[in-house]
Amino acid sequence: MSENIIRLIPEENYTLIPASPMIQNLRSLLDDHAITYDIHVFDSVQFIDQGGNFEYVACPFCSEILDVAWWQEEMTRSFAHDFDDLSIHMPCCNQGTDLNRLD
Repeated sequence: MSENIIRLIPEENYTLIPASPMIQNLRSLLDDHAITYDIHVFDSVQFIDQGGNFEYVACPFCSEILDVAWWQEEMTRSFAHDFDDLSIHMPCCNQGTDLNRLD
């Protein structure tokens, strides 16, 4: 049996921790639709593995498909500092961005 996973990740404030009322509203919505669920809230930035759906990593500016080894190195660098610094410069067009903005 397969499962569907919905992951809610803030785009701007990476330190946002959902307030209890937000979580309770989500629980109510899921309960109303008889959906079985687990809710996990992290208190820091985490890498969320997309599982078998991984296809590529691309530049958000020029859409260049990036070398996976480059992406892994940047993830390792950021992980070493508990993902406190997600900033990167794109190897394709030298634009500044962060790991969370990659396509």
